Amino acid sequence: MSVSASITLDGIAGLKPNQIRAAARVAMKAVGDRWIADMLPRHFLQSATARYSYANRDPVYRRRKRLGAEIAGVASIKEDKPLVWSGRSRERAKAARTEAKAPSATQAICDVIINAPALNFRYKDSNINMREEVTRVLPSEAEQLAALFVRIFDRELDRLGRTTIRRKAA
Repeated sequence: MSVSASITLDGIAGLKPNQIRAAARVAMKAVGDRWIADMLPRHFLQSATARYSYANRDPVYRRRKRLGAEIAGVASIKEDKPLVWSGRSRERAKAARTEAKAPSATQAICDVIINAPALNFRYKDSNINMREEVTRVLPSEAEQLAALFVRIFDRELDRLGRTTIRRKAA
């Protein structure tokens, strides 16, 4: 997932770099949490194949999914939805979490951790990369997330700026 936003900092001369980093961490966590809550579930819907341009699945595989076949002793749940065989990865994805970091006052990062190992599997000679598919972000979604970052970051800077008193050295 990649989201970028451009910010012009104005009127916060009294803030210290660690306060700016704190504001960025709060904003990036909000971005990650929003992606998990609103956008990640869309990747498991029938419409996700077209929406996110997923690689085509073999018609025989899709038929086996609908009929409840087994792969390595794991039965399908008879749904022909993308990224879903047994439903475990979809359920585990609901428990995704975020880790926001701000290594500097000009950089903030949010890692979204999805503990769904099956999404990392890739069959030999397959062009399907489920990990890349489940983390794909549309340009419109990136814009929404960037706007959220700006809004939360600005709010946090205002909040911190009101509590910061810059004293002049005597």
